[in-house]
Amino acid sequence: MQYIPSRLVQELWNATPERRWQALRERVHERLEKGGEFVGVRPTTLLQSISHLEHTGAEYPDTVDELNRILNEQVREIGE
Repeated sequence: MQYIPSRLVQELWNATPERRWQALRERVHERLEKGGEFVGVRPTTLLQSISHLEHTGAEYPDTVDELNRILNEQVREIGE
């Protein structure tokens, strides 16, 4: 089962002050280009999850804990 470690969510949260799904997706792409690690989750699954949340109009969370919960729920759904 795939999951996003809280450390990775925290790093992405810190790197995305814009607090928008599109900006978060861009940070993931940047991390991929730099050869960054994605322990626990496939980058494609993470990107699909973010795109799904964006396209369904999900509100961007106000806290890193909410982001962690939302992303991991979405990753589990897509990964099944």
